[in-house]
Amino acid sequence: MTAMLNQMQSVDFMNQASLIGHSPAVAGNTISFDGVSPVILGANTANPLSSAVATITNASGNVINSASLGALVAGMKNFAWDGTDASGNVVTAGTYNISIKGINTAGAEESVTAYVASPVAAVSKGTNGGSLLTLQDGRQINASTIQQWVN
Repeated sequence: MTAMLNQMQSVDFMNQASLIGHSPAVAGNTISFDGVSPVILGANTANPLSSAVATITNASGNVINSASLGALVAGMKNFAWDGTDASGNVVTAGTYNISIKGINTAGAEESVTAYVASPVAAVSKGTNGGSLLTLQDGRQINASTIQQWVN
């Protein structure tokens, strides 16, 4: 049984290696913007919302830009940040934060789980036999935590 388990883990590892260059969306609020490419983001809500707003801030907490996401059904909604500020100017490469707030159908404010996508840069074996993915933005995640692939 141990040999079969090891073989299955090796096959899984090889399959994960084919994901290099593809982008998983993973829960988080930190965006690593390269100064050029838009960043794929997601809003995952447990309840329908009558409206939601995503806010991008810099490391000092200053609002860079915000976007209305409109009404959201329960589940994931993807959108992109093109790296511009509220005036339409492209911001410098760096680390930014995202927060998403919404209003539910009862009129109460709810926090929405933000997702940030980044391409897979490397795959390694985890201590429990699963695969660890290192993303280009520096995060290291367990493959089992991925909720969605965006490309």
